Parts: sequence; structure tokens; C-alpha cells
Amino acid sequence: MAETVAEKTQVKLVCPNCDSQQIYDLVDGTNDYACKDCNRPARALFGKVRSKRSRGDKKAQSRQYSVRVLHEGVEDLFEFSGGYHEFELRGGDHIILGYDQRDALCVVQNLTLARFERLTVAHRANYRPLIIGLVVLVVAIAIGAAFIAHSIYH
Repeated sequence: MAETVAEKTQVKLVCPNCDSQQIYDLVDGTNDYACKDCNRPARALFGKVRSKRSRGDKKAQSRQYSVRVLHEGVEDLFEFSGGYHEFELRGGDHIILGYDQRDALCVVQNLTLARFERLTVAHRANYRPLIIGLVVLVVAIAIGAAFIAHSIYH
């Protein structure tokens, strides 16, 4: 029985964690690796652009992208936001979507044009201060209600 071996391609990859650029061997599809400079884990999805659409919002200085990417014999739609200037991607271009150690899409590379775009990553909201504030408020209301009830009945 013959074993299928994925063809590897040498690519200058931009680390989504630290922006260093190093040569890696990638296969079509998902590639997990550790950066040679920062040693943090990252993921690169290597494929080919089928189509791209974008809409710019001049007031917000941002652009919304919808990109169809062929990889591992399937087609997926990826949507992300970037700066207002147009990042060029055309059908047939080789693309890498770079995910950081939190699995957030941070870098889009067009290998055909040797260009990359660093994306603004929306950080997850930290609700801890809000929750603590609400707990303190509820406790204060409960103490106040107990004090009022005690003073009314005594």
C-alpha cells in the first residue's frame, strides 16, 4: 500500500506573535509550528485564493475582507478586518493566514506578491472588574436592606 506524502514548500513566514520572518517548510492546509525567534506556538493556513471582496469604511479607517481560499482540496470563506488601504489579493495568489498563540488571525500574507498585512486583533473583553463591582453592589444593597429591616422592627 502506497503512502501519500504531502508536498512541502519553503516559505518565508511572518510570525503572528513577534513579526519575525523565517523560512519554514509548509504543506497545503494547516501547519502548526513554533517560531524560531520567540519560540511561541503559531499556526499557518497555506492555500490559494479563489476570490476576494472588500468594503472600506473611510470614517472608521478600516476595510472588511471576505476571501475564499482553496486548501487541502476544500474551499473555505475567511472574513477579517484590516486597515483602510487595499491589501491586494487575486484569484490564484498563494496565501498564508497566520494565527497567533491565542488562535486569533493576526497576519495575512500574499506570497505571490511578497506582501503581508498585520491585522488589528480585537482583544477579548475583561469582565472581571465589572463582575466584582456588581458583587460589591449586591452585597451593599443586601446590608442596607438588612439594616433598614432591623431598624424598622426594633
